[in-house]
Amino acid sequence: RTATGWVTAFLQSTNSEKGLAERLDLAGSERKPAEWVLLGIGGSALLAVALTLATGNAVIGILAGAMLGWLSMHVILSIRIGRRRAAFGEQLPDVLQLIAGSLQSGFSLPQAVDAVVREGSQPAASEFSRALVEARLGADLEDALNRVAERMDSTDLRWTVMAIRIQREVGGNLAEVLRTTVGTMRERAFLRRQVSSLSAEGRLSA
Repeated sequence: RTATGWVTAFLQSTNSEKGLAERLDLAGSERKPAEWVLLGIGGSALLAVALTLATGNAVIGILAGAMLGWLSMHVILSIRIGRRRAAFGEQLPDVLQLIAGSLQSGFSLPQAVDAVVREGSQPAASEFSRALVEARLGADLEDALNRVAERMDSTDLRWTVMAIRIQREVGGNLAEVLRTTVGTMRERAFLRRQVSSLSAEGRLSA
């Protein structure tokens, strides 16, 4: 606890705690920034000891251990963020299909999003929950969904929000608009998988 307090004070003094907290949140980690930094320090120390014993040079071992430890923690966090965003993208068509079905049943858009939060899987449920909380605090739901799209780096969700805004301005059947959007997303996903499959041999050769 004492070490965590020291690291927290250091992060706050360098204004780096907020950025690290946002990355940990994006990765779906429940650890605090100070705890993550302490894990990195511990890993770097172990690497430094191992490299010192392997090379017989303490300076090289310590420098290489510190560098590899920091780089490893950064890469691990980036990989986890990428996987979470990819999972969100895979779940999005099903989520929008659920919203469209709820709208068809007579629910409002906020009620349909609430159904996603209650019945959806992670990480989609937690991200849409974030948007719903913002809307209940007075923010526009479309703006809140757009911020989720920015967090998840989801072009598909950005297009969906744009479609919702256009529908609000010109009218029409939002459920049908969402179903059309879902169909487009699934066709694009199928095309991406097909291209990946056809180009696998060339990429492996490269």
